[in-house]
Amino acid sequence: MAVVATPDACFQQLQTALDQVNAQVLAATDLTEKRVVRAMKKRLQDRLYQRKLRAKREYKIRSLEHDVQTLETKIARLYLDLNRRKAAVANAETQRQQQLQRPNGSLQDHARSLVMQFFRVYQNGYSLPFSGLQERFLRSILTTDVEGVDLRGADAFVQQWRLYDQHFAQYVLEPQIWKTQDVGDQCVMVEVEVMLYLRCHRQTIGTLFPRLKTGQVDPELVLPLVTGTT
Repeated sequence: MAVVATPDACFQQLQTALDQVNAQVLAATDLTEKRVVRAMKKRLQDRLYQRKLRAKREYKIRSLEHDVQTLETKIARLYLDLNRRKAAVANAETQRQQQLQRPNGSLQDHARSLVMQFFRVYQNGYSLPFSGLQERFLRSILTTDVEGVDLRGADAFVQQWRLYDQHFAQYVLEPQIWKTQDVGDQCVMVEVEVMLYLRCHRQTIGTLFPRLKTGQVDPELVLPLVTGTT
């Protein structure tokens, strides 16, 4: 049965042989013998050097292969998450269209369902991969002259979500408490208490808090901005 030596064993054997040749060079007295031994030493040194190069190359290859596998796994998870979120947005749009065509239940039920769809579509904030679907959904549920606290018009609300994406690395909405009530004969108001989780981009933090660059702010006060805050 053949026995295959491991790379470490081969490396050790070469090193041992080189040590023995070094001893022979020192012990040799005849000039011809010294030349022969030195030539042998040179060959062993070359082999040892090549062995080291191969070992480094093999280690680099294994390291890169591991990195590739890690990235492939991460990409697969991201694609899965992206497909789920796309499906959720498409589902919400389908339900909205169906309800507009055949509204079921009371006006309160319809309003509550519409708000729930909004939180499903924007639960992780504004996302570039399916921003088109998000913006179409938002425009479809808002009137052109809709008003907010300091916003007016559907375009202003769409632009506000785009700004959120520019300034926040993470933006998560988690509805907590719902309250629905009639306001007049044909109007319904849905109040939602929301847990909002934010994590700023570094450039946003630097713009909002320029003193951070000079080190004049307590790091403990800055940490929630970098790691996220609720």
